[in-house]
Amino acid sequence: MHLHPDYTTKDSPWSVADTVQRLTALITERGMTVFATIDQSDEALHVGLELRDTILIVFGSPKVGTPVMAAAPLSALDLPLKLLVWDDSGRTLISYLKPAALSARYALPQSVAAPLAGIEALVDAVLTGDSGRPPASQIPPSAYRSIELSDGPIFYREAGDPTAPPLLLLHGFPSSSAQYERLMNRLRPHVHTIAPDLPGFGRSVTPKGPMTFDQLADSIELFTEAVGLDRFSLYMFDFGAPVGFRLAVRHPERIAGLVIQNGNAYEQGLGPRVEPLKAYWLDRAGHEDAVRAGALTLEGTRTQYIEGTPDPTAVNPDLWELDQRYLEMDGRDQVMLDLLYDYQSNLAAYPEWHEYLRIHRPPALVVWGRGDQHFPPAGAHAYLADLPDAELHFFDTGHFATATHSDEIADLIADFLPQLETTMGAQS
Repeated sequence: MHLHPDYTTKDSPWSVADTVQRLTALITERGMTVFATIDQSDEALHVGLELRDTILIVFGSPKVGTPVMAAAPLSALDLPLKLLVWDDSGRTLISYLKPAALSARYALPQSVAAPLAGIEALVDAVLTGDSGRPPASQIPPSAYRSIELSDGPIFYREAGDPTAPPLLLLHGFPSSSAQYERLMNRLRPHVHTIAPDLPGFGRSVTPKGPMTFDQLADSIELFTEAVGLDRFSLYMFDFGAPVGFRLAVRHPERIAGLVIQNGNAYEQGLGPRVEPLKAYWLDRAGHEDAVRAGALTLEGTRTQYIEGTPDPTAVNPDLWELDQRYLEMDGRDQVMLDLLYDYQSNLAAYPEWHEYLRIHRPPALVVWGRGDQHFPPAGAHAYLADLPDAELHFFDTGHFATATHSDEIADLIADFLPQLETTMGAQS
């Protein structure tokens, strides 16, 4: 048997049919699409000919293949990816074009070619009989924990299989990780989610002394190290975005991808609800009462949830009432006033964040409530200037999009993150 040097061929311990079934199941589980399975031996029988058992699997993901074809149009002749499962005198073999050969054939840039190497990990996972995922019945239940850091305890919730792609969820003002409960449950079969309560929020410690976004980022950086998050994707919403961007700028090598939900990073994304803060930044003492009335009251919290939603009755009132309970704990008002005042530091950091996006080009999923009056849709569109390959979706809701569209957002994430897993495997 003569094998071409541009192709890898590996033995499978199973029959041709069983090997195909295992491969297609894992392809689907990892968020890719099986475009076709072509039984070439069966087609031969239809014309009166015989061919050893030979089945071709055509599969892939447009998110991986499209940048390849954009860089080299003729690569479409070799895409989508293909796996040939065939019988050789009683041996079942799996053959495929080596990613390095495909890259060399079309002189692909490394950043574009890297995800193609995921085919190696895919085949190896099938051959070892280990998809890397336990059955759904064995996925651990959600857990609620606290971890002690230098400034005090940080509460966090965790869900999903620890071997699945990790996603760190950073909540917004004035909420807590509780805002992600439904989203995390929906993601349990697909993603390992970890959501801390930021210091001064939810069940975490209330810090003493003035609070800044730099301090929040310091604490969450320590948190990621304490829980063993070496490389992960970020879900960033509202206040979570400036915390997440600080982490990404400090350690770009740790960030596998970004899920950005109504988390602003551009001047054009500042909406009418942010305008009162500009006066506060100029004269803190003179405008503190107005900020308290607009941002720290039950009505202010409720407004954040229902404004911009077509049907306010679709929003669970327990969400804003829980936020308000935490907001009214001793010392919390001062934490919020400090952070609302320090929010101006984020505007000053925007150019640095944009540079990070342009240089490192992290894969990004941008989801946005189009009725948001804090950060209107212009803020979502602005990301495309620095991340032209970002995936952008709008929902007919307001600022707290997870209050009404957790399931839809979770389904997008479940499709997005497994593709990063193959990229991570290619780059590790």
